[in-house]
Amino acid sequence: VWELIKSSIPNETSFGDAIISEKHANFFVNKKNAKSSDMKSLIEYVKKQVKIKTGVTLELEVVVVE
Repeated sequence: VWELIKSSIPNETSFGDAIISEKHANFFVNKKNAKSSDMKSLIEYVKKQVKIKTGVTLELEVVVVE
């Protein structure tokens, strides 16, 4: 999955303080003050861009509780 993300999304993509990890594209990081909405927006953006660029639908391995 990290290869799909790396090839579909610029690594510096962020929503507020929610960023894609520089070490591993499968991980999203709260740089300092990311809100849950920032993290959710980043996740949804990544899923959408990967689908557009590769045709692959990504699924979360975690459950997001709101």
